[in-house]
Amino acid sequence: MTETIRSATALDAGAICAIYNHYIATTTISFEEEPVDAAAMAQRIEAVFDADLPWLVIEVDGNIAGYAYATKWRVRSAYRYSVESSIYMDAAYAGRGLGRRLYGALLEDLRAHGRHMAIGGIAQPNQASVALHESLGFRKVAHFSEVGLKFGRWVDVGYWELNLGELNPGRSVRRIDAQEATARIEQLADVLVDCVEGGASVNFMLPMARETALRFWHKTIASLERGERTLLVAEDGHGIVGTVQLVTDTPDNQPHRADVSKLLVHRRARNGGIGRRLMEAVEDAARAQGRTVLVLDTANPAAERLYERLGWQRVGAVPDFCLMPDGAMSATTFFTKRLRNDAMK
Repeated sequence: MTETIRSATALDAGAICAIYNHYIATTTISFEEEPVDAAAMAQRIEAVFDADLPWLVIEVDGNIAGYAYATKWRVRSAYRYSVESSIYMDAAYAGRGLGRRLYGALLEDLRAHGRHMAIGGIAQPNQASVALHESLGFRKVAHFSEVGLKFGRWVDVGYWELNLGELNPGRSVRRIDAQEATARIEQLADVLVDCVEGGASVNFMLPMARETALRFWHKTIASLERGERTLLVAEDGHGIVGTVQLVTDTPDNQPHRADVSKLLVHRRARNGGIGRRLMEAVEDAARAQGRTVLVLDTANPAAERLYERLGWQRVGAVPDFCLMPDGAMSATTFFTKRLRNDAMK
């Protein structure tokens, strides 16, 4: 069984509707009473992203088994660090722990993006949802009686909250030198191979031999030793789960510029804010080295959204620029960002 947690896209709207409309038609879990079509669902997904909030799906063997997302708790500005979180799972995938992993990924993403409180409203009775929330640290804080009327009966709603600042992220981002990179080259190779096998367009094709990944990292380490680049890694309790590089080997007339390269996050650590933390760290590394104009390119729509949220400017796309790992032709989009050093602020 192949399991993947990733950001939703508009193309997922139909599958998401298939899950959600079941709850509308047969339960009081949702207070909506009319089915939602794919066009409306796509608009909802886009609205969540426009609010700089996550909408995740979990796939099992390529099929969407559930989704989770967050919305603003209230519209007034002082509420901006609080969100309402929701999760819906296809009943066919119940009892496998998928919902807990998906909801956990959503909470990690919210924490990584600086959100403070997550609030879950649960129509009563719903012991499965209560158990899920409480297993992840939520506590009940309110109960409203008979606030909804559906299927001819009144329905209560309880509210649970989680202080996201109390979560242990268990992950860190830091710079490593050539010596440490050499000692941990097997972990670096694991990340690269996993990303390519997951479809990342990072200059490699499938099938990817491990020797190819090791050869890439040996070349990178040699470049580190020459002072041509900086390597940052993200770690959890099991080892390296992400990398990004700042390439400063630029022509003599571009001493202020650098390239950001090989933002890689292992699939087991996706949707936890690691990509954002790596990008923030690489920008800090650039500032420390006096590099104020950064450039990168990507063929990944999810990465494009991340860069735009971080203030990167889309420059343009080149059609048929590269091949995806499976051989499909792909465009590549170029981004740039101008940094300010603390001394210039």
